[in-house]
Amino acid sequence: MQSGEFVPAGEKEMLVEERDFIEQLELPECYFWAAHSLDAIRFQGYLGKDKNRMLETLDRAIGTMDEKSFTRAFRREARSI
Repeated sequence: MQSGEFVPAGEKEMLVEERDFIEQLELPECYFWAAHSLDAIRFQGYLGKDKNRMLETLDRAIGTMDEKSFTRAFRREARSI
């Protein structure tokens, strides 16, 4: 990170990855909880009956997200260690 070779994923990229992950899961009885204060978009439900609703929630966020405003709101910035 200090040399500039590693660039952390932005909020939108992380949501796209989370969406892809959930879409591929086939665990209908599994309860997925993304409602922690550090989660950019809060949602929860069973991967069987609620999966489409969760994916729609993520799609809306991904489609309307303003990366700069979002990063500012959550005060997440890449920092050198």
